[in-house]
Amino acid sequence: MNSLINENDIRDAFLACGVNQGDSLMLHSDAIFLAQLKSMTKTEKFEMFFDLMKSILGDNGTLIIPTFSYSPMNNEVFDNNKTQSRVGSISEFFRGLPDVKRSYDPIFSVSVRGKLVKEFMSAKIEDSFGKNSVFSLLEKNDCKIACLGCSMDRITFTHYVEQSFGVKYRYFKNFDAEIIDYDKCVKKKIRIRYYVRDLKRDSSFNSKRLVEELQRKKMITSSQIGRIKLISVKAKEYADTAKDLLRLDPNVLINEGAINDKK
Repeated sequence: MNSLINENDIRDAFLACGVNQGDSLMLHSDAIFLAQLKSMTKTEKFEMFFDLMKSILGDNGTLIIPTFSYSPMNNEVFDNNKTQSRVGSISEFFRGLPDVKRSYDPIFSVSVRGKLVKEFMSAKIEDSFGKNSVFSLLEKNDCKIACLGCSMDRITFTHYVEQSFGVKYRYFKNFDAEIIDYDKCVKKKIRIRYYVRDLKRDSSFNSKRLVEELQRKKMITSSQIGRIKLISVKAKEYADTAKDLLRLDPNVLINEGAINDKK
């Protein structure tokens, strides 16, 4: 049995997940799925994949890739043109493409290509998950969120939902950061508010009950790219469903709630 995949297999999987021309898509991914391609260099695989995503989303679509750097935690100046992504080689490759722009958030930057580039680049960075952050734009534009080769526990948009709801297992913490602002040709200091989790509690994100509810409501679509699963959900449906569950159980999105649920 041939275990290799090709370009058409990837295209068909995204179409089967409801990703179409004109969509705005935040993609969380693990480059492991590209290991299933025929003999190509890593660069050739990345180039093929992002060319394919451009053709799937079309001229009116937008692709958003997390390129988080956590720069303040690493005592580094954030340069959105040079600071490397710390969330995988595929995100780092996308960041460097000539038609891609990267946001200025030194903790949770995203790299964007397509119609909504200007809107994402103008997002506020003083509050990582605030009303005017890049994550608020996912809800505003009802973007789709996809996970390729990774679980839905990777969906960072969840923390925007948690902050919007005001969960008690997270709290605001300020981080001082330095960024290079190319528009003004200066290095500047900023303070960022980040809704961090309470480490005294078992507060790691656990998507189990949320995924079950989204599946019950038929809000998740999935397909296979060879051995690797692709999952897609609309941001607004994800947020609304998560908030409905939080009203019933304020700990439903963390391990603490999942553990209590088993008792």
